[in-house]
Amino acid sequence: MQVTVHGLTGEVARYKVKKLIHINSQFLEISLSRASDRRLLLILLLLLVILGFSLLASVSLGAADIAPSQVVKALFAFDGSREHLIIRTVRLPRSLIAGMVGAALGVAGAIMQGITGNPLASPEILGIEAGAALAVVAATAVLETFL
Repeated sequence: MQVTVHGLTGEVARYKVKKLIHINSQFLEISLSRASDRRLLLILLLLLVILGFSLLASVSLGAADIAPSQVVKALFAFDGSREHLIIRTVRLPRSLIAGMVGAALGVAGAIMQGITGNPLASPEILGIEAGAALAVVAATAVLETFL
């Protein structure tokens, strides 16, 4: 693939394009065709449906199996029964928090990749593992006196 920017070609042009995209994304125009827009929307909707079914399965399966119809009733027509209380007080908050934690970890990974400019960025690069180990040792030393 040959890249040409203002008369420059090759690696210099690629470097300029990367800098231009990094500095101000307004200069980069990305236009998708209608077919690719529809395909992207279809993929997004499919992923949202899969996420919904996963959430429903997460809430309905457990030590006490509860039918998916009961889960829907607990969400929209709460009657105070044992199953509805389990869903509303234990399973639904747990599933929602798990989804939020997963999203936060995904965003943290994307930020780390953006900061380091490395698509394979790992916590060792920024010293996160060493900091976590230090926190565990410090917490153990401090809390040992209270236990």
